[in-house]
Amino acid sequence: SIPEGPTLGFLLFAREYTAFRRRCFNTFAQRLESAIPEEVEYQLRPLFPLLHVEFASEELAARLTAALVKTYSLITIDAEPNVL
Repeated sequence: SIPEGPTLGFLLFAREYTAFRRRCFNTFAQRLESAIPEEVEYQLRPLFPLLHVEFASEELAARLTAALVKTYSLITIDAEPNVL
């Protein structure tokens, strides 16, 4: 059965797991930034747990989406066609 209130153990686990996810998120954002060529105009908007990558080129964003959507679960924002 599920307890009505969270236990101390669960709260500690949740805190540690969130810290782990944040570290992984930050590492991913750093690696992504280092992988993007210098000539590509973009802006990272880290909104943990979401990472928005906004490209100056809508065409580049569309091509990246088409190439990556087969492997990754990308969320594109209809109102922002330059953002993955």
